[in-house]
Amino acid sequence: MTAVLVIIALALTAVARMVSDGKDAVRSRPSLPATIGLLLTTILVAGLAMKYGQEHYRAALATGLGIGALAIFAAEFLGGSVAPVGVAITATTLMHFLPPKALAEGQFALMVGLAIGSIILGSRAGFSTAIIATACAAADFLGAGHKNVPASVDTGSILGIAALLGIIGVGLLPKKLDAVRAIGIALVVAAAGFIISQRIVEPHLGTAIGIAAVAGLVVHFLVPDDERDVMRIIIAGIIAMSVATIGYSLYKNAGVSAGLVTMLAVLFGCGNRTGVLATSMVFGLILMRLLQKADAGYAQSLDISQHFVLLGVFLGALIPLLPIDKIIPSDWKGSLSSSLWVVLLIVACVFIEVMLGHRGINGFVAGLGIVGIVALLRQERSLMPMAIAPGLVGVSVFFLDQFDHWTDLGKDDKVKFFLIAGAVTIAIAGGIALLSRKTTKEVTA
Repeated sequence: MTAVLVIIALALTAVARMVSDGKDAVRSRPSLPATIGLLLTTILVAGLAMKYGQEHYRAALATGLGIGALAIFAAEFLGGSVAPVGVAITATTLMHFLPPKALAEGQFALMVGLAIGSIILGSRAGFSTAIIATACAAADFLGAGHKNVPASVDTGSILGIAALLGIIGVGLLPKKLDAVRAIGIALVVAAAGFIISQRIVEPHLGTAIGIAAVAGLVVHFLVPDDERDVMRIIIAGIIAMSVATIGYSLYKNAGVSAGLVTMLAVLFGCGNRTGVLATSMVFGLILMRLLQKADAGYAQSLDISQHFVLLGVFLGALIPLLPIDKIIPSDWKGSLSSSLWVVLLIVACVFIEVMLGHRGINGFVAGLGIVGIVALLRQERSLMPMAIAPGLVGVSVFFLDQFDHWTDLGKDDKVKFFLIAGAVTIAIAGGIALLSRKTTKEVTA
């Protein structure tokens, strides 16, 4: 199976270079000094790994370092925007030639090699390769750790190949059809997720990947590559972390990592670097999970559900700021819009209580404490966020007893609640947007 995946990845990379990137691909050939520096540095680090690494894994460490550094060099050499994705997937699949017992160490070494190449060559194509290869390798690693079946070991690699196939396919469409291209990539990766979930008889994984595909689209349209609005970027980060939370509920760490690969597929496929940066919290979370899996001591020193706290903090720092962005004059439309905002904030508090539990609520309250600082970073001077923050704490307390037992809902019930709450939120937000849009026109007039 490994040889097949490698051949497919190499073939798609060649197609990407010739068809998708074409003759207009930006290529900055690595300079001779940079190439020599990369070679010598990689040899030096590999030598240290061979000398001080665990005896049984030294060959795997050197192999991972070499493949990682070579992948960055190849991405820089080929250039373009699609071929580097293929290089990343090829590097990830090549690691599976290592003995199963040494695969994890080789994957960690791969990440080191990718970092070395990124630092020395400093190329945009190399950066993309490093991020994608790391995400896919992490999905492979965490997938294997979640369910000990052969099909789980290459979860990230298969998702990556599907993403590459989708990116090449939509690349044939005109650039003005950006929405169609993004949706096409999301559909291809979601289909691959469904197939993988059927192979390992884990339907929850397919659900997690499907949700992540939709979230990737939302992030792409919310924060285009040239987006600079801080609030939009923060919201995109919250969406990404929400997907991580759902992925963890459905399929633990493997669900989070597969969701990250899915979102990155959509964003890289559309050339959206801003969207990619918005997923950095999930990327960091995955790195934390890798660290915990590598050594039990790290897992014992940090609670497994602390990302619920992190998400709660960001929600607490964001939610009180949302009403500021709407013009609400003192007429009936403004009053109705204000009432809908109250309902929306209550729904948000209930959502946090049910989906994130006590840890999430603690983080949420902590986030309310820094809402003023975040407002200043947005160059806001309104005192509204600080005024409504205590009320959100009160709402959380009011509903604590009513919804406390909901925190123990099963996976399927939580997904149902998530979908229902999401639908209600969209309906309310749509009403607010409609009222605010009309009111804005009247005020402008």
